[in-house]
Amino acid sequence: MSTHDITIGDTTRKLPIREVAPNIKVALFDILGDWELTEAAGKELAKLVPENVEALVMPDGKATSLLHVVGRETGLPCYVARKAKKPYMQDPVLEVSVKSITTDKVQTLFLGADQVNAISGKNVATLDDVVSTGGTLKAMHALYEKAGANSIATIAIFTEGGEREDVISLGNLPLF
Repeated sequence: MSTHDITIGDTTRKLPIREVAPNIKVALFDILGDWELTEAAGKELAKLVPENVEALVMPDGKATSLLHVVGRETGLPCYVARKAKKPYMQDPVLEVSVKSITTDKVQTLFLGADQVNAISGKNVATLDDVVSTGGTLKAMHALYEKAGANSIATIAIFTEGGEREDVISLGNLPLF
């Protein structure tokens, strides 16, 4: 099996290279359940959060534990754009659709009225594990616009397929 090595702080991992679309292979970065890598990445990312950020928002997914670490390290309030409308979400619920390179179908992201009220008028940063094509970012920005929040930064452990000037990251994962 082909692998790609990464190091964050003192933590090193061998990422398997997997096909996600015809003729597109990625170094599969799956942080879910890897508390050691999550801690290392969260502590490093917390150092990069711009001073004027007032809240962190993350799309629901396998990296939500990263949000807890960065939130703890920065003291910023944290919110999750959910992938399903939950019965407890207070109306109005805002929603946008997204398709990313690592999902095989269109997904919808939701913010309930409580989250909207918390970020409205605030400078927010999107936190994610990997930013590739930017589809999820576009959806998050659309949610912020609907919520009246100011998107001022995107912070990710890695970009994928090339450096991105619009993303603060710890590094880039190549496409294979």
